[in-house]
Amino acid sequence: MKYNYFGWENNSVKAINSEYKGIKTPQDLYDALTLIWCADTCAPRMRNSWSIENRTLGQCSITAFLAQDIFGGKVYGILRDGGNYHCYNVIGDAAFDLTSEQFGKEKLCYEGNPEQAREVHFAKTEKFERYKYLKAELKKLCDSSLFVRHQMRRKDREITDFDTILKMIDACHIVRIGLFDKNEPDFPYIIPLNFGYKVIDGKICLYIHGARAGRKWDLLQQTQYCSVQMDADDGMELIPAARDITERYRCVMGKARVRLLSGDELASAMETCVSRYDECRDFNWNREALSHVAVWELELSAVTAKWNKIKGNAD
Repeated sequence: MKYNYFGWENNSVKAINSEYKGIKTPQDLYDALTLIWCADTCAPRMRNSWSIENRTLGQCSITAFLAQDIFGGKVYGILRDGGNYHCYNVIGDAAFDLTSEQFGKEKLCYEGNPEQAREVHFAKTEKFERYKYLKAELKKLCDSSLFVRHQMRRKDREITDFDTILKMIDACHIVRIGLFDKNEPDFPYIIPLNFGYKVIDGKICLYIHGARAGRKWDLLQQTQYCSVQMDADDGMELIPAARDITERYRCVMGKARVRLLSGDELASAMETCVSRYDECRDFNWNREALSHVAVWELELSAVTAKWNKIKGNAD
């Protein structure tokens, strides 16, 4: 995935404890916190300005000390107007700032800043309570295994490049989602659906739709998560020299947080779904029917992609 926070390119920082399943790097932590940061975790003096579009606003100190819990290192602070410090993390030679996006294009200086002590910051009861809430919500989210990514056996077929994964998704016309049904716990409910998608803040968000009734509606109302799978068939290949046969394909899988949309978000997501297909783009479809349609956003996590490429010879 692509990120915008300061220090995201550095892959040397690794978790030093396993309390939070699936959180192995600062990027993993950023992915998780984008689902948790909210007005309640924002510093009170900034709360009226907080929005989902600026979700890192007022989150710096509690985020930096939580990152320190997971990755170790030290927390430093950049002095801001008004005498407050903007906090960030340093581990060895690597510095990262998970909440730097709140400053837009402003360039911050990450050198020569004073170390910050959690005892000083958490002397403020409200800040300590926000930190505890953020930590508890992260633990709850990680216990769902949303961020756990399993290792792929065939590394030679694994695709990790973000742009290539997007091209693979472009080649897929149907997404299948897997849902848990407590009435049939041994049999995941799998549904094939048309979909659209966008990349938002470096994350892939799929959009699906359906009726506000039926089994799919009922199960999606009962869960926050689902599994996701899509594939494109590149055909069968015969390999005479090896007396072998292999299927050539592209496949993307992952886990997703499910969110039911409404209002302008619903209408925009439906336009995304329709405009994805060439034959639909100029079609005057009935937008008044949107009042009867359910549209969900599936924000992907733990994405894996596999491509068994056409080679013309034995694997």
